[in-house]
Order: sequence, then C-alpha cells, then structure tokens
Amino acid sequence: MRTPETNRDAFSVLEEAGEIDNDLAEKLRGWAGFRNVLVHQCANIDHLVSYRAIREHLDELRELGRWAVKKVGGESAD
Repeated sequence: MRTPETNRDAFSVLEEAGEIDNDLAEKLRGWAGFRNVLVHQCANIDHLVSYRAIREHLDELRELGRWAVKKVGGESAD
C-alpha cells in the first residue's frame, strides 16, 4: 500500500488496496472533510448541521470501527 498524502487520502489508499469498498471509502472521505472543518473552522460551525450529520450517518463510522477491529483480530463491538 502506498502512504496516504492526507487524512482524506487514507481512505482512498484502503479502497485501492481492496480493504474497503468504494461506497464506504467515499463516505469516509466525506467524514475526513467534516473533521477538517471541525478542526480548522470551529468558530464558524453550524452545530445543528453537525449534530444531524453525526446522528444520521453514525453507521458509517461504526462500519469503519468494525473493519478496524477485524483487522487487528478482535471481536466486533456492535
């Protein structure tokens, strides 16, 4: 696997390596962008939009968590 150039690119690298599918990679790249907004523009965040994004799309992060647990040989923590 190549070394990712950015946090967002890490999900492209995992997709290219066949570790995660395109749909999940695309969603996680979106989360990486969301993270960048939270970190770099925290004074201008619309908290309602942030809350809705987390509430409505948390399953995507859970899916990443399940994948990570499998990769390190642990048990799934649903």
